[in-house]
Amino acid sequence: MRWYRIRARRTFEVAQTAGVCWGVDRAIRGIRGAARGKERSRVPQVLGWLIHDQNSIRQLEKDGIRTIESPEEATTEVIAITAHGRDPKDIRRLQEQGFKVLDMTCPIVTNQHAEALKLKESGRKIILVGTREPHPEVLGTRGVLDDEAIVVDSPFGAQLITLHPETPIGVIAQTTHDPVVVDEVLWELKRRFRDVLYVPTACGDIALKLEEIREKAQKADTIIVISEERSANGNNLARVARAMQKTVIFILDETKLERAMIAQARRIFITAAASKFERDIDGVAAKLKSWGWRRRQPRGPVMTKEERAKMSARQAAGH
Repeated sequence: MRWYRIRARRTFEVAQTAGVCWGVDRAIRGIRGAARGKERSRVPQVLGWLIHDQNSIRQLEKDGIRTIESPEEATTEVIAITAHGRDPKDIRRLQEQGFKVLDMTCPIVTNQHAEALKLKESGRKIILVGTREPHPEVLGTRGVLDDEAIVVDSPFGAQLITLHPETPIGVIAQTTHDPVVVDEVLWELKRRFRDVLYVPTACGDIALKLEEIREKAQKADTIIVISEERSANGNNLARVARAMQKTVIFILDETKLERAMIAQARRIFITAAASKFERDIDGVAAKLKSWGWRRRQPRGPVMTKEERAKMSARQAAGH
């Protein structure tokens, strides 16, 4: 009797929510529009990375839109604020130095700043649920609150807060933080403090990305997260994937993907951070196809990119 080994077909699926969000797309389009047709002294230069994707930053540099780390480096009259926002004190200093400020802050982040300020002005101690290591959005939100917010990134962090139980608490979250983690932190805060008020400001697009990976990547053995290392939402996607006991491959683009990384994989789920454009996602998919992998079509209804953009625009408008 002869025995034959049947080799399972290797397949991959690309998340329908993978990639660029409305706020990132708005920032890229906005900065390009502001630079178009301008003389060099009026082409905006960006104070920090406009978005968290070095491929996009390099392309902007090629198009004459420089990234600077301090106002002293500026060789233009116009300085742009990144999509993550900035401490208002920094913006005022730029204006006092004579720069025209082009604010590319995502309106969803701007709304979060406004809600955080309302909570502070109502007399509450602010707990900001977000990335503890320096992140531009968290730094900007703390700046709005005169650096008085307590930043926690997990329920354990909430356990370490030493405020009196009678202290009125106001809770705000980084717009790209995982809503599941935010709920866990809220539960811990409500267990410890009598008066806790939470104002939800999570970006709907990010919530959908996290929801899709939890619901649709269950059957995958490997999850590829296409993201910049400094991306908070990209790292959240990877964290969720690891919690699902999946093999996680975290790469910038297709140039970082090697055959050896997926030698043991049979079924791959691909997702991408909110600053990743289709060129990088398509590049990874094309590389897998060139290695003989078959692309599976997504299962079940998920919002299209256009529908997600409309949802984010409505959220930014306060609807």
